[in-house]
Amino acid sequence: MILPYNTDAPIYHFPYVTIGLIAVNTLVFVATAQMEPDQVEPWILIFGDGLHPLQWLTTNFLHAGFWHLLGNMFYLWGFGLVVEGKLGWWRMLVVYLVIGIVYGALIQTMMLGSEGGAVGASGVIFGLMAISLVWAPRNEMSCFMWLITPTTVDVSIVFFSTSYLAWQLFVAWLTGFGMSSEMLHLTGAGLGAVVGVALLKFGIVDCEGWDLFAVWKGTEGSTIENDRSQRKLPEKAAPPDEPKPAGTIQLPMFGADVKNRLLGGDVPGAASVYATHRKSHPEWTMEEPDLMALMRTLHEQKLWAASIPPMVDYIRQFPERSVRIRLKLAQILIASERRPMKAIEVLSKVSPEALSADLQATRQKLLSRAEQMKSECEIEVADGEDW
Repeated sequence: MILPYNTDAPIYHFPYVTIGLIAVNTLVFVATAQMEPDQVEPWILIFGDGLHPLQWLTTNFLHAGFWHLLGNMFYLWGFGLVVEGKLGWWRMLVVYLVIGIVYGALIQTMMLGSEGGAVGASGVIFGLMAISLVWAPRNEMSCFMWLITPTTVDVSIVFFSTSYLAWQLFVAWLTGFGMSSEMLHLTGAGLGAVVGVALLKFGIVDCEGWDLFAVWKGTEGSTIENDRSQRKLPEKAAPPDEPKPAGTIQLPMFGADVKNRLLGGDVPGAASVYATHRKSHPEWTMEEPDLMALMRTLHEQKLWAASIPPMVDYIRQFPERSVRIRLKLAQILIASERRPMKAIEVLSKVSPEALSADLQATRQKLLSRAEQMKSECEIEVADGEDW
């Protein structure tokens, strides 16, 4: 048995809905456990008795027993962290309900000529698993595992999900692809894959170059697909003896302080704590996903000046993946900070030949605007730092 309980995927939103869904499923289980079977049956997805739209929703919150509930809730927590961490609470709720309702409608329609029924959140959870596979294949799930003795293990989402789905496919094949738990799971996974790809391709979710398509193309971690020199696996996937950038040290308590403030909604406080820690401990650095989360949140809050220190640190720590960060930093220096000379210096470190056509146009536009501001004799004090 293997149960996920955490992930290293970047989490930009607190999992309010994931926690709420676990609570609702648990409360429904406790409530229905006191009922007679004929009282619960109207809420189960029944086969061969016509179409019942309400059952398409309610079946996703019912479970056949305690262990069924416990396993599903662990998986809902693990993959809910990934999905809600990228989408936010209300989009997560929409995705969960849409997959569940479409799943229920599809299965009940397919089984109009049969008898039986289905119950449980497994279909939706396999949908979340498929979405996580599309969005964060290189990230890892931390899992409880029982073989001979209980232990914990970190497994990449791509390995975890594909292994699980391959097993479901194998068992379904053995049973002639008749309706079974495995086919229900595969149906949910198929719906989730469609939703995950659609949200990615329509730009509703930003996987920052770590999605499944980037992995297939060999451009994971790079914001410019045709710049092969920027390809690099996530730090956790690097060989164990790969050194950290010179002169840096990880101080987890500082990073946790910043992350806790972000999760609590105190974005200015997170920026202030980050700046304070960096000033008092110049050797300290945050992990890349956490640094990205801090920058993104500050940009969402339009705290442009506060976002500059973490952006500069990112450029210094990860120069080979910082092209888009440099362009964004130059934009902030021009539009918000009125520092054209510094913006020109930042842009000079970006080679036009390494950029795609649209990014070349962006760089040139920023450079032209900075040169115009410079020619208008705006006074700027040089800080002497090399970014």
